Amino acid sequence: MLPMLPMLFGAALAAPGSRLVLDVPPQTLQAGRFTVELIDGRHGAQVEVRRDGQVRWSNVPGRAFFTAAPDDTQLDEDRGMVSVAESIGRWCHQQRVQRFESVGAGLVLGGVLECGKKHARWTARLDPVRHDTIRMVARVDGDGLGRVAIGTSIGPRDAVIGFGEQYGRLDRSGKRWPLVVSEQGIGRGAQPVTWGANRVGGAGGSWWTTSAPVPHFITTGGRSLALEDTEPIVADLRHAGEAWLEVLGATLTARLYAADSPAGLIAAHTAWAGRMRPLPDWVHSGAIVGIQGGSAKVRAAMDALDAAGVPVAGVWLQDWVGQRETSSGRQPWWSWSVDEGRYPAWSDLISELDADGVAVLTYVNPFLVSLPADSDRPDLYREARQGGHLVEKDGAPYPVQNTDVVAGLLDLSNPVTRTWATALIRDRVAAEGVKGWMADFGEALPFDAELHAGDPRTAHNAYPVAWAGVNAAARSGLEGPDEHVFFMRAAHTRSPASAPLFWLGEQLVSWDAHDGLGSVVPALVSSGLSGFALNHGDIGGHTTITHPLATVHRSRELFQRWTELAAFTPVFRTHEGNQPDRNHQWDGDAGTLAHFS
Repeated sequence: MLPMLPMLFGAALAAPGSRLVLDVPPQTLQAGRFTVELIDGRHGAQVEVRRDGQVRWSNVPGRAFFTAAPDDTQLDEDRGMVSVAESIGRWCHQQRVQRFESVGAGLVLGGVLECGKKHARWTARLDPVRHDTIRMVARVDGDGLGRVAIGTSIGPRDAVIGFGEQYGRLDRSGKRWPLVVSEQGIGRGAQPVTWGANRVGGAGGSWWTTSAPVPHFITTGGRSLALEDTEPIVADLRHAGEAWLEVLGATLTARLYAADSPAGLIAAHTAWAGRMRPLPDWVHSGAIVGIQGGSAKVRAAMDALDAAGVPVAGVWLQDWVGQRETSSGRQPWWSWSVDEGRYPAWSDLISELDADGVAVLTYVNPFLVSLPADSDRPDLYREARQGGHLVEKDGAPYPVQNTDVVAGLLDLSNPVTRTWATALIRDRVAAEGVKGWMADFGEALPFDAELHAGDPRTAHNAYPVAWAGVNAAARSGLEGPDEHVFFMRAAHTRSPASAPLFWLGEQLVSWDAHDGLGSVVPALVSSGLSGFALNHGDIGGHTTITHPLATVHRSRELFQRWTELAAFTPVFRTHEGNQPDRNHQWDGDAGTLAHFS
């Protein structure tokens, strides 16, 4: 075995390279509409899965399709950013097939993995679950093997696309990276912004960090594969002609899709992962304008928009709970009750806007903070702590850091907490006639947390799916639920089953392709291929930086170009950014307002 040395991503790690050997005769079995054949060809042993006579999945001839390795990879979360230090041993060098038989409507393969001087048993059960999908559950039973991988052959010049929301190059061929839910980072390689963000709080991110990764891909040659697993996963596409997905665990569950078009492959995937429903009609009637500052400012903005002839669908009032100054700018108080000093007669404002055909949208996330001692608003943090609703460490609420805010995080592995959080959103965030809200965050479950149920390594990627489920349950409890909408940034494979809308997270107010305007289209396209059919971004971006080493403020032209791009997305929504006074806004001058209209 090779020594296991920690490595950050970007290092030249060995790809799974096991050899496939048949200890059973070549033969063909049927699984529903799929034909599975063992082949002992001149280029080596092969397993082919065909439907309608076409090969839909196969291993590279002579190469294993399932293998395993020792693993001691370290994953850490800090302020929502996930870091990965790989520590893996040598992959088992040989996969032997010693069993191939029909079982029920499906079939089972099994045998031995040879790992140096050790042997481990492996099995793979294949079951047809739809006319276009075959499901494979593969596992290894061997001491010290903590990572398993599935491989497939692809065309040597195939592009490989998808993987959820990916901000860089659409074709991921030649790359190796982790698929783990993380805040996307500030800069993601754009310098000196990324360097500075890493120096201050490790928040710079990299080319692979994303809030919404999905272990699912489509190739231009018509192959498509997805994993059901929520453990951290590594995609390895560095070698022409093959693609590997590695799971940090001893079991993986794959779905192999068969269709004659990319649309058919997406349909096969979303039939399981979840298919998004049309948005309410009011969302499409105009702009959703992000405003902060209180009732008087909202009314003044509405007057200006009306005078300019701007059709307005809604106003998004992120600061409905009040604001606090933090190291990243202005952030809402994570207390989830209206700040009546900022928004007096809250219900009257909502009714007034509703009478004009304008919806009010608010904001929520899965964090809770204690309010100042002199506050007369309910202390939901204390209520959550007393009710056992917070993620813990050493028997106390885990102090999760975000910017310079320390907060408690809802433990969504607890069904009682999910019920409590559903009622909180339904009765507070969406009360008084509110038509929608941003359901922010979902990336920050620590890997060393203590949960009511489950392993945090498995729960981390599943957390945003549970968060979407809580918000969907709150929405379903409202009068006319289909007229309400919430939107999320953090997501995983099955989020589209619950979330009615996504947004792209927090881009820099810049032009660059790392984290600015240039990153928007690749993220929209890649996420759409994995089922995120309804997605959009903050018009003008979000993250604003004022620093001697790097100043990034939104210019007039950037805002106008971003506005034009947003006209081609499902939702047309503005954001002031985290430093509104530093950014050009829709009302920055008469020309901008006319252009926005």
